[in-house]
Amino acid sequence: TAGVTAAAGSDFTIPATQTISFPAGAASGTVRTITIPILDDLILEPTETFTVTLTGNTGPTTISRPAGTGTITDNDAASVSIGNVTVAETLNGSNAVFNVTLTGAVQNSFTVSYTTAGVTAVAGSDFTIPAIQTVTFPAGSVSGAVQTITIPILDDLISEPTETFTVTLNSATQGVTIGTAVGTGTITDNDASSIAISDVTVAETLNGSNAVFNVTLTGAVQNGFTVTYNTAGVTAAAGSDFT
Repeated sequence: TAGVTAAAGSDFTIPATQTISFPAGAASGTVRTITIPILDDLILEPTETFTVTLTGNTGPTTISRPAGTGTITDNDAASVSIGNVTVAETLNGSNAVFNVTLTGAVQNSFTVSYTTAGVTAVAGSDFTIPAIQTVTFPAGSVSGAVQTITIPILDDLISEPTETFTVTLNSATQGVTIGTAVGTGTITDNDASSIAISDVTVAETLNGSNAVFNVTLTGAVQNGFTVTYNTAGVTAAAGSDFT
């Protein structure tokens, strides 16, 4: 016996006795069997093969077909899932690091492709889409192994609400399936903005006049917002001195 892509000892067992016997007087069509125990290794792997080769015999009978191929189909499964992450903007930039976790062991290396998309966060101003959108697990990775996806977060110096984007696992090679496909990245803001109202002095006039107060924004904002206000008399009286 010999492994081709299957490995002796982990995929199949080599029998201790490697001979078969046909009895005297065996008729044409007589069959003897060679039994090769197949091992379940609990590792996701492709279909594999080994050979059993007849190498000689003690009688005058010739060997017309010396090699038989054994094909082993796999019964094991493996999947990958992505988690969520929360990250704050920082002045020098930060990264949202997503964990991609393997469930089930694998024999061969495999790659996982992914895409990113803004939900309320905007690609290019809030986060950067990586040039290469795959992660690779090495051969022999065991259940619980983790690879990471790093998404650079941009500091835009604009006061904005907490925003989100997604990283979606699209497909994996080598028969690995996708478990949890979508991870959500949450970006908390580090920028501030404030408003302040001015004082004003205005003279009464015969035809009426207006007191115009300036409300000034400090810091840039992403979204429009409203400010409520109320008026109150101190020594001036509402209705007789101002409206």
